Amino acid sequence: MKKYGLRIKVLTLALTGAMLLTPLSAQAGIVIDNSNEAEQTITSTTMYVGTRSLYLYEGASSSSESFAIPYMEELVVTDMEVRAGGETFIRVYYNNIGYYITASSKEENLVDRKSNPQYQGDTPYQQQVLDVARKILENWKTKYAHQSSNGIPDDDGYYGFDCSGLVSYVFNTAIQPRVPTYRLSSSIVTLYNTKGIYNEGYEGAFEATEVLRGTYEESKLQPGDVLFFNLYTEEDGRQHERGYNHCGIYIGNGEFIHASSSFGGGVRLMPMSGIYTKNFVCAKRYLPTGVKAASLLRYTKLTKTKIYAERSTYSKVVTRLEIETPVELLYTNNLSWAYVKLSNGKHGFVLMKNLSENIAAEQILCSTKDTTKLCRDFTIKKNYLKVTEGTEVTYVGRVGVSNYYEVLYQGVSYYIYAKDGISEKLTTAG
Repeated sequence: MKKYGLRIKVLTLALTGAMLLTPLSAQAGIVIDNSNEAEQTITSTTMYVGTRSLYLYEGASSSSESFAIPYMEELVVTDMEVRAGGETFIRVYYNNIGYYITASSKEENLVDRKSNPQYQGDTPYQQQVLDVARKILENWKTKYAHQSSNGIPDDDGYYGFDCSGLVSYVFNTAIQPRVPTYRLSSSIVTLYNTKGIYNEGYEGAFEATEVLRGTYEESKLQPGDVLFFNLYTEEDGRQHERGYNHCGIYIGNGEFIHASSSFGGGVRLMPMSGIYTKNFVCAKRYLPTGVKAASLLRYTKLTKTKIYAERSTYSKVVTRLEIETPVELLYTNNLSWAYVKLSNGKHGFVLMKNLSENIAAEQILCSTKDTTKLCRDFTIKKNYLKVTEGTEVTYVGRVGVSNYYEVLYQGVSYYIYAKDGISEKLTTAG
């Protein structure tokens, strides 16, 4: 705890009836005598804002110009007291500039120790989330930006986030290296209503769970839980009709990290107290305690099934696989994307709709790419039917490891010989 000794000049303002103890310097050890050579020694102490915010006044009056500073900002608090308008004010220094606070706010809003978050998760997945959140809070220049979450700095080096954008960026950055199909939306509405996270419908599926609703209870939370609030907005002083309008990431010990437009905007550490406990809605858990790959055998459904480098059809195509090529399904993302392992050991993303558990049962409709022989037996020399380009057939499957592929044409079973793969003879939509 820092302490300073100040000797100050005492001025009496007869018009206001208030005695202002005004130091002419904020530097310790400076001595300025008044005309009567009266001196007074003032003690000062370093303290920190222990609540969401603290108001600083430019004068010793609650009607003077004021502004709020956020949680854990540092102040030099003196023992100079000023009585004015029935209130007691205390002289403080913030960024080496003198201001006043009410005596009651000193007791209610200030603490003598700075918060020291431990960022300690109970599981590897919690720890990954906390590590990413800490990096952003401590090392990145941030600003508030509505519907922003891409983690790319602007021309001035600032990273823009809104509340749900921060949550989605932190969680996706932390978990996707382990579970590539993991994805939380940057939309607060979608995030709030998210249920299935990955492998929905398969063994090892993970769903979001609600761990607390209504009254805030710290003992029921874990690091990495997402907190939802319904705060009164600055624009119209109302809460949102849908029942929530803000969110943040709980890091433990009654503190959370969020992106907010308040205090100049950006990512900040905040205490779970005041407006946050009063307007707390619920806490949800989007992190697993363990991850298990599905490890299921699936087959590609298109004659040229695309395997992507990322979970986007705009990303690089790693390879194209023949219809009925076996792949190992590891993770899915709500049945839209699958992360698969190929026979050569490589990995990639494929649309779930392009995978099948049983090709024959799919009744996949194909079209011939050119004039094609439909053979009744395993020979192309006799007993065959020639069909023209664009003729529709139903793909049944490859016959063992041969170069013959079974199809149905007008309800009758035929075989197509394709030495270099069936995609040279047939095409599928998609």
